[in-house]
Amino acid sequence: MAKRQSYAKTLKQAMREKNIDTQELATLTKRYDDSGYGYEHIRKILMGHPSVGENCNELLCKILGLDAEELWALATQEKIERRFGRQPLGMVSPDNARMRAVWNQLDAGEQERLLRAAEGYVAQRTLDVHALTKNETTRQLSALTRHLAELNAGHEPAQPVTARTFGAKRKRHR
Repeated sequence: MAKRQSYAKTLKQAMREKNIDTQELATLTKRYDDSGYGYEHIRKILMGHPSVGENCNELLCKILGLDAEELWALATQEKIERRFGRQPLGMVSPDNARMRAVWNQLDAGEQERLLRAAEGYVAQRTLDVHALTKNETTRQLSALTRHLAELNAGHEPAQPVTARTFGAKRKRHR
């Protein structure tokens, strides 16, 4: 499978093709948009920092003749990977058409609950109950219980959340 090109490399390639440097790109953003984007902001984006917003992406793509939707999906994917690490095989990527279609039908509250649920899955996967002390385990379980209670918005959870929920084995006290 061919490795995809990064957001920054895609921009740099388009800049080379149009013979535009970083300073000129920053200047051009101010021609298209009164506020524009400064040299330092553009430099950070080109260095691979996940600091590009959707409006900035649209403007850069307009100037460089790139597909804004495709590049925004790539930027979003890179932000997710930077924050949570690489996705395991089989996980739906955020630029997946099916995910986008469902996401666009959700209201803001539903989107927030879905994001919290995803964060809960990440927290569950990274929770290492075996390496925690009893107090740390209790604290983490309390936090996860509160998290699930928020998700259920007052509804009783289907099953109680315990250390065993996350695969921990009972400790035998001697």
